[in-house]
Amino acid sequence: MKRNIYSYSKLWMIFFVLMGAACTNQVEDVIPVSGQPIEFSVQSDWKEIPNTRLNDGKTQFKDSDSIQIFGFHTSFPGGVKKVQKFMYCVGDTARGQKVGFDGKDWNYSPKRFWPKEGTLDFYASYPDFSVLNEKDKMTYVQPDFNPLGVDLLWGLATNRDCATVRKKPVQIWMVHALAKVRIILDKSSLGKIGTVKVSGYKAGSFKTATDGVPVWKIDEKTPIDATFHKFGDKGDKVDEELLNENSVTVFILPEKITGLWMWDYDGKLIDASEKIKDLEFKAGKVYNLTISKGVRKKNTNSRSIAMSVRCVSE
Repeated sequence: MKRNIYSYSKLWMIFFVLMGAACTNQVEDVIPVSGQPIEFSVQSDWKEIPNTRLNDGKTQFKDSDSIQIFGFHTSFPGGVKKVQKFMYCVGDTARGQKVGFDGKDWNYSPKRFWPKEGTLDFYASYPDFSVLNEKDKMTYVQPDFNPLGVDLLWGLATNRDCATVRKKPVQIWMVHALAKVRIILDKSSLGKIGTVKVSGYKAGSFKTATDGVPVWKIDEKTPIDATFHKFGDKGDKVDEELLNENSVTVFILPEKITGLWMWDYDGKLIDASEKIKDLEFKAGKVYNLTISKGVRKKNTNSRSIAMSVRCVSE
């Protein structure tokens, strides 16, 4: 009996050692590498589209920001193309390597080193928790903590020859992967609006076009709502934009807003969903969507229905 227990304990020790090796080994271990570490330089188009970093008004990366980067190595052993995931989160290959900004440089650990041959493709996303890599596609899910309120940046640097470019930082240019829509409420015709609700989709997958902007396939079984309140008298969080500018801003998965409802100070509903259902909002673009009202129906709790919608892309 003691011998059996001892044998089992040895097996468990071996198992845990193997598990530890599995969690620390990366594909770099089987690809010959140089002694040159891979460095990054990351920029974005925030100057072109301000007020986009999680909707907090910032226009540049700042100290303590972080992104995630996926790396894929391509080689041709025996003339046959072979693609291997090269850079990813240790212990969770569906996520990219977290790379942080210290105000000057982009840093990460453990360091990765340029392979001696082949090419590398890099893909980056911000925020660093935003995208998962599954097989040959990237997937994205809107966060629950701020529905329709978080932007997604996506960038790439592809076909980097490992033998010739290893001494230079990899330059990644990040673009906007969602559609940013500012919904402007015409006060003169709609009256005083106290609450706004916007619906869209929560999840989707994408591949990257040549210009870097994702081409989306939306999961239409994942609805998501965002509700904005002008006042907090019922314990609701006050939306400063609705309070001060009579508008709300959402970041949506292209190409549809699936619902738009407004309630005035008396609790009467104005439903603009039907009016906007055919509008398309493209990835990487900013839109100003102005809602105004014409005729008011009498003897009903619902207002509209002669709704006027004007959508302008910046």
